[in-house]
Amino acid sequence: MRLLLDEQIPAALARALRERGHDVISVQERTDLRGVEDPALFAAAQADRGTLVTDNIRHFRPEADLALAAGHEHYGLIYLTNKGMPRHRIGVFIREAVQRLDTLLQEHPSTEATSLQLFL
Repeated sequence: MRLLLDEQIPAALARALRERGHDVISVQERTDLRGVEDPALFAAAQADRGTLVTDNIRHFRPEADLALAAGHEHYGLIYLTNKGMPRHRIGVFIREAVQRLDTLLQEHPSTEATSLQLFL
């Protein structure tokens, strides 16, 4: 599974996951994706065969639903909620997110479109 981290997710998380051998890029590292509207970011993730990691459930869940309603599988969404992993202590957040995402990536190495939607 390839991940694209939404703009509000720290790029340090992408770097830490790459150190573990995973294919992860952050919007913060891609100047062409910074500040783009959510539908365009979802489309960019799909074009790259990437699962989008975000905390923006309100905007991206409808994009996933539209894709499925049109008969298209998508490459997935992973929601990092502040309730599940509070961000007020960034170091703790990154350690916890790395552990959870590393486990998930090991369990789901395929880059096939599965329309997976997970809350971490």
